[in-house]
Formats: sequence, structure tokens, C-alpha cells
Amino acid sequence: EEKLADDFSDRKGVTESVPSQNFLVISGDFYGQIGRNDALFIDSKETNRNGINLIDFAHEFQLQIGTLDKHPSGSYSQIDYILVRNKWKNSVRNAQAYSSFPSIGSDHKVVSICIVPSLRSSKPLIPNPMKQVNWPKVTADKYLAH
Repeated sequence: EEKLADDFSDRKGVTESVPSQNFLVISGDFYGQIGRNDALFIDSKETNRNGINLIDFAHEFQLQIGTLDKHPSGSYSQIDYILVRNKWKNSVRNAQAYSSFPSIGSDHKVVSICIVPSLRSSKPLIPNPMKQVNWPKVTADKYLAH
């Protein structure tokens, strides 16, 4: 319990140090399940306490939560997550968790993500028409000033 609180505290410290416009991915085993009522494309029925902590963390830092793992039995679960800034969510093409250590019986997964950055060129600045008016000239003209 205390270790999980420390983990979230560490993640918060690191996340706060990354400028908000930068691409940010956080991945790992958050020991939480998020229910269908709390996120899209989720198979778990209920959100557990660690899932609530994860949701709060994601909301605080404007992160999108992803990954869904399909077991050989055909059922889905979600414990290993990838979090991406909402600004960059359209750049994510695929996020998956893969079984990584079946020979040693670990429940941990390798979490991967395919990213295709969707960059936009800056829009040309359109001058404000009110700033183009020569106001001293307008106010000096007796016909325009009244």
C-alpha cells in the first residue's frame, strides 16, 4: 500500500518536470483495473482502488490511458497500461501488452506502443483588422471622429 503511494508520488514528480507541450509516454504495471464506467474500450467490470488512483493521476496530468491484454482463454484484462498526453493521443497507432516471462511464471507484461507523430504546421497569423486601423488619424479626422 505504502509502496504504491510512493510509486504514484514518484511518477507525479517526474511528470511535473516534463513540459506540457512535450510528447510524454508513461508505461508499466499500475496494479489497477479500470471499469467500463470509467474509460472507453475497457473489459473490466469494476474499477479497483489502484484504478481510481490511476484515473486521478491521468486526469491531473491530462493523460489518455491505453492497452488491453487478451489472454489465451479469450478473456481480456487490463493491469499494464500506457499513458499518453491527450494532446498526442491521435499519434498512437497501437498499444499492447505482451506476455514476457511465461517460463518463470511472471504476471508482468512487456508493454509496447507504435507512434506515428501527427505534427501540424503552424497556421499563418491573420492580422487583426482593428490593429491595422490608424487610430490617431481616425480620431484627428473631424468627420470620422464623430
